[in-house]
Amino acid sequence: MLWSFVTLLVLLIGLAMASSYLINSKLVKQQISEQVSEWAGLPVSVRGEPVVTVFPYLTVKLKDVRIVSNLGKDEPDLLAMDHLKAEMYWLPLLIGNFEVRRFNLVRPRFHLEVRKDGRKSWGLENGSLFAVNESDNLATFENVDLGRFTIQNGQVRYINEALQRDEKITNTNLSVIWPSTERSAEISGDMVWRGEPVSIRAKSEKPMELITGGLSPMQLEARSKQFEIKLEGTAATVSDLQLEGDLAFKAQSMRYLMEWLGFSIKPGANFGAMELNARSNMIGASMALSDIALTLDDNQLEGALQLDFRGPRALIQGTLAYDRLDLSPYLEQVEGAPTLLDQPIRPQDLGHMDVDVRLSAQHLILKDIELGRTAASIVTRNQQLVLSVGEAFAYGGRLEATLEMKPSDTDPVCLKSHLRGKVSGVLAGAFLKALNKEPPITGTALAELDLAGEGKTLRETAANASGSLSMVFTDGQINHFNLAGMMDALKLDDQSEPDALYEGGTNFDVLSISSTLGNHKASIDGLRLTAGNLALSGTASMGLKDGDLDFSGTLVRYRSNDPATHALEPPQEQFGFTLQGPLLQPSLQRNVVRTQPSGTSETITVPGVPDSVISPVPLEGVDSNPAQKGARMPAVNEPRVEQQDNSPPSPN
Repeated sequence: MLWSFVTLLVLLIGLAMASSYLINSKLVKQQISEQVSEWAGLPVSVRGEPVVTVFPYLTVKLKDVRIVSNLGKDEPDLLAMDHLKAEMYWLPLLIGNFEVRRFNLVRPRFHLEVRKDGRKSWGLENGSLFAVNESDNLATFENVDLGRFTIQNGQVRYINEALQRDEKITNTNLSVIWPSTERSAEISGDMVWRGEPVSIRAKSEKPMELITGGLSPMQLEARSKQFEIKLEGTAATVSDLQLEGDLAFKAQSMRYLMEWLGFSIKPGANFGAMELNARSNMIGASMALSDIALTLDDNQLEGALQLDFRGPRALIQGTLAYDRLDLSPYLEQVEGAPTLLDQPIRPQDLGHMDVDVRLSAQHLILKDIELGRTAASIVTRNQQLVLSVGEAFAYGGRLEATLEMKPSDTDPVCLKSHLRGKVSGVLAGAFLKALNKEPPITGTALAELDLAGEGKTLRETAANASGSLSMVFTDGQINHFNLAGMMDALKLDDQSEPDALYEGGTNFDVLSISSTLGNHKASIDGLRLTAGNLALSGTASMGLKDGDLDFSGTLVRYRSNDPATHALEPPQEQFGFTLQGPLLQPSLQRNVVRTQPSGTSETITVPGVPDSVISPVPLEGVDSNPAQKGARMPAVNEPRVEQQDNSPPSPN
């Protein structure tokens, strides 16, 4: 028995060593070429003589193998490889059976191209893998023994003329396990795409059904150092690949991922870790996401999205809802990195995609500002962007705003923006307290803003903007400005600056301001402040950068403390003045006109105040009792008049 075993072993070894001489290499070359051509349905060429090796497997090595493109012989080959190694079972080959256990593609170069008219560089429907059912004229997949395929150091180039895409994948090492068309197929391996190593795995339980238009359970995975994506569900191919199932996605940095995908974003702290779980339905280059649960920079949202990349411009539309949305990281200044306000926005960037997304949040945070329930939308069409806040509840009131952006008519690298906003019922003190420790003014605010400007960034656009701003404050207080102290200061004959002017505050009934903005300056066309029996009005200009104020106005004292009656009664006292200097503590310039007993007036000129401001007021018709009927009401901006009168004081 021992000698019989040794003899059999020697015969087998000798047979294996003699296989290379017993095998007809030209016939094997022809059989492999015909087999590949039959599968692909395209011509195959092999240059050079095949090389047969025995160990560790019986291998036939073919040099310079090429598969002609379905677009034509003059086009780049669909597949060109340095070597094609076919590992075969040598005993069946000796008796004439051609059985390949593995195909090994060495340095293959795939050229996948889709023309604008829909023609493709590949066309497996012409190969033996497919058969046409004569009864319904539908394609079916033939039962063919395929085996294993391995790709070593391959390259893939994908060109889609309609989508204007040209992608290259290098260093591709894949293993394809598909014993036969009736069994499951699996692809696994790694590659380098855009300089990033990526590993992939895909498995189809019924690949025959998948290719012929039926449904097949499918698992897809892709991983790299920066992201991980997994899809598990079903797949089908009718006209385009269709995938439906549960999608899971993770990324350590969305900023890095977006830059890797070709979107230009400046460095910064925002767009960090992201995690997405959703139900997805993908058809070709479009995807619908429902039941979205997404976390980005600690913000969590739910909703649905539709992504469509089939047209010349990508389309993104959907609805997203946040419980708590914190945009502070996108507005904070990081050393060496711009904020969202400093991100350059190019006109051509608005033409890359069409967006129609509705957003809502129960709690919105913008650095120090916190808003309640907020509804907004983002819409882009034809290089125009509209960002609209339909409503936002905050600080006891309601806000709404619309920002429109489109290419400039004069500068091709700038955007022209138009901002319209309205505030109603907002508690100014609570709002300003969120920005500063001590608010300069309190009360209920109503405001309307209309601004237009041009620039490369939002900050530059805001700096160059011009327009109008009107505000009304009711039942509030102005801190560090004492209107009663100002009245006392204007009554003084000397030029001393009273400290009481900026001590304490002023409780007012109504403060209304109407102004125009432009050239880094606010021009106040009309200002009126009523506080009990005092009323202040005038015009002013203020620098938006330095905060310098130049305010010329009139302070009037009435008998009644009800501002509603001031228009019906004459003033008791009236003073012209000028406030100049820093906004928080300007200098008061005043003038006094003293009337002599003879009826003539003596003018005291205050340095720095024009003579027209301190012109005397005629005494005709003026009585010591302001409540007297027929008393003349001095005109606005007329200086204070002191009349010498020896009559006893009025009981009033």
